[in-house]
Amino acid sequence: MTNFSADNSRLVIVDVQEKLVPHIHHGGEVVQTLGMLLAVAKMLEIPTTITEQYPKGLGPTASQLAIDPALTVFEKTRFSAVHGVPSDCNWVILTGFETHICIWLTAIELIQKGFTVAVVVDAVGARRTLDHDMALRRLEQAGAMLTTAETVVFTWLADAEHDRFRAISQLVQARAKGMG
Repeated sequence: MTNFSADNSRLVIVDVQEKLVPHIHHGGEVVQTLGMLLAVAKMLEIPTTITEQYPKGLGPTASQLAIDPALTVFEKTRFSAVHGVPSDCNWVILTGFETHICIWLTAIELIQKGFTVAVVVDAVGARRTLDHDMALRRLEQAGAMLTTAETVVFTWLADAEHDRFRAISQLVQARAKGMG
């Protein structure tokens, strides 16, 4: 299996919505991590998909993410976000809410469709830690790779001589400081 890279992956942010964030265990930290991933994806021109589950009820994507207006936000009522993911990549870097529902169902469908899925454990969340922890175990058993946001960032970057290395390193350090 080849590893993901900036050339073969897509960042998918599932249902990180205003009304959900306060109810997600460590929701603020997850949003902060997602903000960093989104900024890095933009700097490295990583294709990005954002979904919203029933925004009339759950509100828009969290304002802290400062979504680029050029990005399309897919509204959905299905728990899986697979219909918002085009087939232009091999790897899906999966993030968002909730680990045991929309992340789980999206990952399973993507794996069944032949994608390789990396679930970013510090960029997914659920209301209850038990649901989150069990979902991560099940995701790994189902064939998803578990990883962290920093691993994703530096795998995309690939080389300290990359012209964006300094700026991206500063984003990573700022996130670390902001999370204590």
